[in-house]
Amino acid sequence: MHFLVENPNDDIRYLFDRKYKDMHSSLYHLTLNPTQDCIFRCWYCYETHKHGKMDVDLIDRIKKLSVNILGRNDIERFMLSWFGGEPLMYFDAIVYPLSVFIKNEAERLSKSFSCNMTTNGFLLTKEVVKKCADIGLNSLQVTLDGDEEQHNKTRNCNGRPSFQHILENCINYCSFSSTNQLVLRINYTDKIIKTDFSKVLEFIPEIIRPQIEILFKRVWQTYNEKEKKTPDGLFENMEKLKLMKFKLTDRFDFQFINGCLCYADRANYANINYDGKVYRCTAMDYNIQNSFGMLNEQGEIVWDEKKLQGIDNGFIRHLE
Repeated sequence: MHFLVENPNDDIRYLFDRKYKDMHSSLYHLTLNPTQDCIFRCWYCYETHKHGKMDVDLIDRIKKLSVNILGRNDIERFMLSWFGGEPLMYFDAIVYPLSVFIKNEAERLSKSFSCNMTTNGFLLTKEVVKKCADIGLNSLQVTLDGDEEQHNKTRNCNGRPSFQHILENCINYCSFSSTNQLVLRINYTDKIIKTDFSKVLEFIPEIIRPQIEILFKRVWQTYNEKEKKTPDGLFENMEKLKLMKFKLTDRFDFQFINGCLCYADRANYANINYDGKVYRCTAMDYNIQNSFGMLNEQGEIVWDEKKLQGIDNGFIRHLE
């Protein structure tokens, strides 16, 4: 990781070089929110979950945008991410046909295409899993909120438990194809992290466990800035799950080593909401204050230049 070097300045230079190259690479990353609505109402969610979905006009604008992006000589790879709300609420109406269009356009121009999604997994039916293969949707992030009892208190559909249903859908997704990868994000509090997750996840077939990456993530409202110690139970759970052949992630500051600490740092990145407003961050509420622009009728993003100012400046100063 370039921690041991003869010149103490070389490692800093190396990190900023990698970061700058990632910010201005040949990859274009487009995140789409077909809706802000969701079948769950998790207490910690930062979104307001407004009703509504992408209309035909906006879908047409996004098609034009994708054609414009893929036609650029400096773009060789296109990454399509689906977010929300819950994107699977409109899988057949929006996600599938729009993904097919962009994938076909990328293949026509001999550009690389990849597709991923953040979903609660409740609507991940067998029929949806089959269609995922058509659009190259082979990477999902699904969230659990503790063991079955803890999870169902937070995530239920009008009182209907979701824990078993979601995990069964995840198993079916990974079993359908060995190329399907799943990030199982476990949201935890000090109480939840003391759960023995080796027992919670033991019924997942061993053959598909290497396809599943476990990501422990503290619920942000419970984070105490004054107390940054590792919570009791975290390392114990990670060690047990590693022995069970699950993949474990360290998606924290060390991502900087690989150049990408945050997707929003990339110049070639945009997050388009269902109302046509454009954002840079998926971890903040979707309101006018956090918006960075709009997608016009020509399929061009009209950025708010004042809000964009300074994004590169810190890295450029270090590189000079």
